[in-house]
Amino acid sequence: MDAESLEIFQARTTFEVGDELGAGAFGTVYRGTHLTTGELVAIKVEKSDDTYDKSTEVYAYQILEGCIGIPKMYTYGKLPRYSFMVIEILGPTLTDIFNACDCSFGASTVCIFAEQLLNCLEYVHSRGILHLDIKPSNILIGCGAQSAQCYLTDFGLWSTYLNLDGGACDGQHAPFKEELGFCGSAPWASIHAHCGSSLSRRDDLESLGYTILYLAMGNLPWEHRRAHTEDEHSDIADEKRAFLHGKTDFAATCSKSYPFVMTYLESCHCLGHSTTPNYDMLRFIFLEECMGQGLDFDPVPNWADWEGWWADYKDWLHELDECDIDAMNNPSHPWTQETDQHTDGPPFMSDLFDALDRRRSAKTLPPDVCTTVT
Repeated sequence: MDAESLEIFQARTTFEVGDELGAGAFGTVYRGTHLTTGELVAIKVEKSDDTYDKSTEVYAYQILEGCIGIPKMYTYGKLPRYSFMVIEILGPTLTDIFNACDCSFGASTVCIFAEQLLNCLEYVHSRGILHLDIKPSNILIGCGAQSAQCYLTDFGLWSTYLNLDGGACDGQHAPFKEELGFCGSAPWASIHAHCGSSLSRRDDLESLGYTILYLAMGNLPWEHRRAHTEDEHSDIADEKRAFLHGKTDFAATCSKSYPFVMTYLESCHCLGHSTTPNYDMLRFIFLEECMGQGLDFDPVPNWADWEGWWADYKDWLHELDECDIDAMNNPSHPWTQETDQHTDGPPFMSDLFDALDRRRSAKTLPPDVCTTVT
């Protein structure tokens, strides 16, 4: 952000811009501080033109407000050459935590992660939205009391699977199309994305499956493959097909060590373009694994029990002390009184089916998805 835009931002908002936290293809994220309360936020800034339209990331966060596993958005706006968005500050990415745990999560942690993200994706999809870039670096861990909760972030590529031909939503699923070009990140993208086909809910679920596969196995065979040309995308798609059909050594190893991951991916791959996924069935794959293997559905996943977590966490948040963290998670704070409906964190219950029922009953689904995407 240049000096002129920074001055305008601080004159128009109640936030002060601090150090840079990270940068990517779609913008830069800064640490911010509320000038009145001193609380921390994340400020995402990206270059843009003079208009806001419904394709912006801001619109996705507006639609998804209140969803468990989606960061809260406090405000947004325009600067002379930039757009900005102030959102809830979160912890490290899943990639960072996975590396800190020596690229090894227990099976129960993989199942916890899968259940959380499936719940989040079901809500996201119920609002007519596709994320289209699910990968470990776009999944962050919450702060303080939410440090066992995963958050899905970066909706820079989001789209809808509903039919918007003519600029109006008729509530029908968009038709299947080809030769649309690639969308996503190659290691985690679905086979249909590599082929340039139109994407739908099944493709988000397949991308989540490759993320789960990575957490279970510690790597992906195609993780470092080039994907700049149509032929290179075609080669990766062929490799993923061979894996899903059980024709590779990696598939044989995964089927032996983590058969539930293969079952999940095969179930996603069999979905039709406009088929409504059976999220309960997909969740049950992981719940059944925990029950069948006698695994602990532990309320403290590997990353939350990582030795040295708090020391590194406070360093990452620039010497944030514990009283600040407690304030950020205080349900009586004005920012959380109306919109924060998940301050108790994920319901890790000993009875897995009760946990699933409670998570489902806690959701508030929109009465009419079409009104949120038109």
